[in-house]
Amino acid sequence: MSSLQMFEFEKNNFIDIFSKIYVPSLINLLGKDILENLYEWDVTFKKSLNDPRTLSELIFNIHGSDIFNEKKTIGGLLKCLPSESKLKQLSLELGYNKRVSTQDLLKKISAKKIKNNSNSIKLLQLLGFKFKIRDDIDEDYYAEDVPEFCENATDFYELYDYQFVIQKRLLNYLESGQQKKCLIYMPTGAGKTKTCMHSIIKHYWMRLKNRGIILWVAHTQELLDQAMSSFYNTWEHLGNQKIKVSRFWGEYKLPSDLPENNHIIFAGLSKLVHAFKKKTTLISKLQKNFGIIVFDEAHKAPARETKKLIERELVPIREGFNDRCLVGLTATPGRSDYEGTEDLVAMFGNVQFSVEPELLDRLNQTQKKIVFKRKNKISALEYLQEKSYLSKVKREVIKSEENFDLSGDEIRKLKNAINSFGAKDFSADLLLEMGRRKKRNIKIINRLMELHKGGIPTIVFACSVEHAKLLHFILKINRISSGVVLGETNPLHRNKLITKFKNNTSELYILINFGVLTTGFDARNIGCVFITRPTASIVLYSQMLGRGLRGPRMGGKETCRLVDISDNIANFKDENFAYTYFKKYWS
Repeated sequence: MSSLQMFEFEKNNFIDIFSKIYVPSLINLLGKDILENLYEWDVTFKKSLNDPRTLSELIFNIHGSDIFNEKKTIGGLLKCLPSESKLKQLSLELGYNKRVSTQDLLKKISAKKIKNNSNSIKLLQLLGFKFKIRDDIDEDYYAEDVPEFCENATDFYELYDYQFVIQKRLLNYLESGQQKKCLIYMPTGAGKTKTCMHSIIKHYWMRLKNRGIILWVAHTQELLDQAMSSFYNTWEHLGNQKIKVSRFWGEYKLPSDLPENNHIIFAGLSKLVHAFKKKTTLISKLQKNFGIIVFDEAHKAPARETKKLIERELVPIREGFNDRCLVGLTATPGRSDYEGTEDLVAMFGNVQFSVEPELLDRLNQTQKKIVFKRKNKISALEYLQEKSYLSKVKREVIKSEENFDLSGDEIRKLKNAINSFGAKDFSADLLLEMGRRKKRNIKIINRLMELHKGGIPTIVFACSVEHAKLLHFILKINRISSGVVLGETNPLHRNKLITKFKNNTSELYILINFGVLTTGFDARNIGCVFITRPTASIVLYSQMLGRGLRGPRMGGKETCRLVDISDNIANFKDENFAYTYFKKYWS
């Protein structure tokens, strides 16, 4: 959470002070785009244009303390001081030289960033603000000091039957003694991270004898956090001794005294690519000692830079590690284009381990009696839903009654993409336009208000950053609590929102995001997945849908609502391609 969010301002006092700012400046602070969208939502907002108190209340409700992130805010407030002498007095209190000119003072003070420090507190107090500093916020919440080592324990941590079968088959394959490459494919929500973690831990200490380094690679912070948490939970039960754990993403660096054995590293993909381009001594040492390499979200592996990293830097056998293995994890074992799918298959040795219902049925039979015999074959998904590992999806389609036109080039690209498994997607401009349509947004908001009233935890996938903010603002104006998570969201604040959303006693039932929570986000209380954007990408759609797929035996729910928006897109009748691809999920 940003230090600004530690300030809790008194609402009426905030409005009193901000309403002294000139109206054009208030409109700029509120945001012209936001105001125009709010006009679309409710024409009565036009009457607010010349009312500084209404504009100030909107700023408080929509932006809150974050408004001080805007450089124009302090400047606007300073210009409204009753006299030049008041500005001079304020500058002296802040420690500025009394001989500094008024213009220079305005520039200097306006440029100050509001933080949780004595100067910022003094400035806000001198401007007349009443506030308190929240003491319930742990600034180190996100950057918590995780243990440097992970202890082993004696209790056994069980896998489910289908996970256990995949583990045994994977271990038999890896233990054949030569370099191995393979892919673990399991439907979203089926526990592929847990299954892989059990498998590589056993392989590491049973066959490799804790020799070399385990490298776990993922492309997002959420995936890495999730994987590391799974590792701690699993090693504590299955590990044979204390093991070194390192993080290598974001601001985290590798230890200079890098252990060559008994060590696991969780690495961000972009950081790893950058590090190998530099070719430092530390990286060369790292490269030499990989024993097991795990690549999460493996369908991304054929991307040019990623493929180069894997095939040129990570996988090639080094002296002493002729049994180095590469394991990919994915819920979508194919790229959205044929060439990419071929690359993916080749990169992971054309070997795949997945859920096999027929084998599992045979294992669940007794010698004396066949428990039951299926009339028809079922898919892995149907098996997992039948056994309550995954939830059954109840799909609801809202017709937007809006019409959209695509250019000939856009239609051609999308149709080519769909013919090759749906890779490319609708343009950012079209998605932006969709997010601005009034009729469409009214239907979305009305349904969200119903879901909130029913206390149903709902994750929303917006059309754009602007659309996510707009939905959040409109809900806020209607006094409905929601959270919005974007790429620009401060990691501390993001973590707090997600924790609050996961808390069943919280009233934060709606979490809106754009482009962030498609992977690595695990909230088992989700009752509804609300997809407001169209997509031709099977991979993206499966990731969005997957957020609500955990069934009762996985800590989730028996059923999950899925709300889709259906639009009329001229000359393009395949906008539901990705949706219909997942028809088998609907109950």
